[in-house]
Amino acid sequence: MRAGQLFTATIERAADFGRGVAHADGQTVFVAGALPGEELRCAFERAKGKVAFARAVEPLSPSPLREKPPCPLFLRCGGCDMQHMGYETELAQKQQVVSDALTRIGGFAAGEFELLPILGAKQPLHYRNKAVFPVGGRSGRAEIGFFQRQSHDIVPAEGCLLLPESMGAAAKAFLAWMNEFAIPPADASGGEGLVRHLMLRQNRAGRTLAVPVLLRGELPRARELSAALQSALGERFAGLCVNINPGPEGEILGERCETLFGEAALQEELLGLRFEISPLSFFQVNPAQAELLYGKALEFAGLRGGETAVDAYCGAGGIALLMARRAKEVLGIESLGAAVRNAAENARRNGIQNARFLQGRCEVLLPKLFREGAPDLLTLDPPRKGCDPELLSAILAAAPRRIVYVSCNPATLARDLKTLCAAGRYALLRAQAIDMFPRTGHVECVALLERRYAASHGGLRPPYGTPL
Repeated sequence: MRAGQLFTATIERAADFGRGVAHADGQTVFVAGALPGEELRCAFERAKGKVAFARAVEPLSPSPLREKPPCPLFLRCGGCDMQHMGYETELAQKQQVVSDALTRIGGFAAGEFELLPILGAKQPLHYRNKAVFPVGGRSGRAEIGFFQRQSHDIVPAEGCLLLPESMGAAAKAFLAWMNEFAIPPADASGGEGLVRHLMLRQNRAGRTLAVPVLLRGELPRARELSAALQSALGERFAGLCVNINPGPEGEILGERCETLFGEAALQEELLGLRFEISPLSFFQVNPAQAELLYGKALEFAGLRGGETAVDAYCGAGGIALLMARRAKEVLGIESLGAAVRNAAENARRNGIQNARFLQGRCEVLLPKLFREGAPDLLTLDPPRKGCDPELLSAILAAAPRRIVYVSCNPATLARDLKTLCAAGRYALLRAQAIDMFPRTGHVECVALLERRYAASHGGLRPPYGTPL
């Protein structure tokens, strides 16, 4: 089949990212915007080996669970995956995705561990505190929005249901300013023009920081832009900064920022910790759900005050700093220098003196640290690809008593847990799914592993919550 070709398919079961599984022309087809049991008119998008991908165009026999997507750009914009179903159905599908990953990929029996009910969001819309809008078009006729599915064409961002309404107002004012003064968008292929992206950051008080990302040089008509944003946002306009990024197209932000008007950073609080959010800071985009995620990781950690802990892939130190309030000593490891600096600054800001942070790859630093002795607790929060095999081998050799694994990818989580539990040294006790990104296909998960007792103790593990 060719791109755009229409065909009819019956959806056999649900898959991840709001997709359904069908078969057509001898291929397994993942259909976006589908629900189990439906007969759909579908449009072919692409093939990858024996697997094909398509999107729903028209439900010929719709599921009773189907709902009208509230956004008219659904399945055009590449942001949302699950607007064709109610939120409770979305949560049920995400819970099933986690369960299937742990049983089918991880090989864990259904009764071997406890899978807690997914923690949904009280506010599944307008929750994002950060947005990065690509800028396109030409001088006087600029475009701003999000990338369309399977392309770099821009669809308009106005009215996006995942963003606070004030962010949409700020983006609209920015676009009007660009077109009024003929500010040229950057041409990524030729290195011409000026504006590459607009980043907006907002705290829970609603104050907004606007950060145009420039290919080079200075921002013309900056005073007029500041006035336009002030008019659109009122007291919620916190400041205007610019970021200079002459680098490759795939890198959104450069290393240099300059504050032009107002504040250089936003103030935020998460579970009693104070954070400063500058343009380059690392911070969760859904603070309410981040509190649930961090709280669950802390609960699983079971700290009582005398333990040593290592937080691998620590980012800006959110989990590490929370653990430091309950542990003797915490070490965070992160490969990105900006994140390590953020973490150290956050520790100082909150008066936390028993947490330190190292920059480097976890795969390199952790094995060296483990040679000096294993921590009581190890937390892992790797990127979507999961942990490297060398790191898992080092963990098995060091054998920390308790491991808390935070994951944004159920498939790689299940793969890594299978490796850690394969030799019988660890047992998976429980897992908890958290919906960090409602209306999208992404789901976070926290898993708790404990080292088994030696055979002389009957191989039994202590009850959950026993101090380390």
